Amino acid sequence: VFRDRAVEPWVHDRARDLGIHLTSRAERQLVAQVGHDLWALAAELQKIEIYANGSTVDDELIAILSPINHEANIFQLVDAVAEGRIASAMGALCVLREAGETPQRIMHMLARQIRMIAIVRNLIDNGAEDNTIRKNLDVHDFVARRVIKQARRYSQSSVDSALECLLACDIAIQNYRNDRPGAMGAEEALDLLVVDLAG
Repeated sequence: VFRDRAVEPWVHDRARDLGIHLTSRAERQLVAQVGHDLWALAAELQKIEIYANGSTVDDELIAILSPINHEANIFQLVDAVAEGRIASAMGALCVLREAGETPQRIMHMLARQIRMIAIVRNLIDNGAEDNTIRKNLDVHDFVARRVIKQARRYSQSSVDSALECLLACDIAIQNYRNDRPGAMGAEEALDLLVVDLAG
């Protein structure tokens, strides 16, 4: 998995090698939908090569041909949050929304990821090795490696702050549903949550 700035050039070069004519918007769309896993991107490009048969591929065709990798996009959202990249975090949030994810579903995925990070941060602080941590997480090994990488960017205090932000967001939405003070709709609350987490 490459860093953000390296993925699109890789896609561009790979597509050129395969004789695929991708527009720049199509390149960005493909990365947004598939994520940063180069094996998955290579597989998608091979599929696109067969379908395109020499014609130019635009972002609309990518939207039809390639699957939305929701797991990859939640990783991008959490990575951006952990690194304080608010613009990138909001961009990842928009991709998830455009893919049909509801605010509640996105919050659930984000909360699950932050809680796993909290567990891993605690294990790291207690001297656990990566192999031990992966065994303690009931997730695919790829996911476990990503969570460990994310957890290393957090301190215990920043994990605590993130958990507090999640709780405040949930309370604001519950207040909205029950017409109580401090209320906030789910869309607004999610936007604020992402900004608070990334800030």
